[in-house]
Amino acid sequence: MAFCALEMLTPTEGEDFEMSQYLAQLYRALKKRWLADMPPSVEKGQKGKNAVEFRVLQDGSVPEDSLKMVSRSEKKDFDAASLQAIREAAPFEHLPEKFTEPFISLRFHFYYNLPLPKSGEPL
Repeated sequence: MAFCALEMLTPTEGEDFEMSQYLAQLYRALKKRWLADMPPSVEKGQKGKNAVEFRVLQDGSVPEDSLKMVSRSEKKDFDAASLQAIREAAPFEHLPEKFTEPFISLRFHFYYNLPLPKSGEPL
């Protein structure tokens, strides 16, 4: 059982529709990459959660220096897998044309053998 959640940390400049489509596509790409390289300890039932913040530049690239583990799982293989999923999923599509900022900041939460928090609970 593996779940993930995405948080947008940058204001969307009123481009909610285009940005939500963009984020849905980014989410699918990142989740697919993450699930493809799941650590073997997940199959053994180990549990954990972590969160990674990163920036996506206008061209869809993710600068290595923007990757920050903001919440660790206490399991090195989980933390490494989360960071690697982002590295391997990038570059993403270009940011929507109407979005004029140089980048967006995102936080991606990874849940290993844990359910997603219920609506209204903190990620």
